Amino acid sequence: MNLTTLARHALTRGHTPAATYALLTKRSGKPLPSARAVCLALTIPLAETTRRLTECHDALLTDPRPGAETDTGEVLEALGIFDVPKSLTDTELTYALTQAQAQAAKHQKSAPPTSRAPNGR
Repeated sequence: MNLTTLARHALTRGHTPAATYALLTKRSGKPLPSARAVCLALTIPLAETTRRLTECHDALLTDPRPGAETDTGEVLEALGIFDVPKSLTDTELTYALTQAQAQAAKHQKSAPPTSRAPNGR
């Protein structure tokens, strides 16, 4: 089985993304491919997965310490590496736009008027 398939299986069995990463890394000894597999199993697009992992690669994945797989998985999860992008429904989008417009209108009303010098400067 490839790593992405193993990740999908672990996630469907109730493992967290961090625990899934740790499991895969312990089995394969390959932290970067393991992290990539978890992201792909979570349906995070490959381009986004690559961007996220590039940002933390040097700090977390280049020189792994044996036995630190669980800690590394938790850090990756805390950094949002395994966060699944969510598309808004039409209702959620309408609500968000309405709230943003209300906040903008409130801000305009509470802003003090700008005064101009008599000569227009």
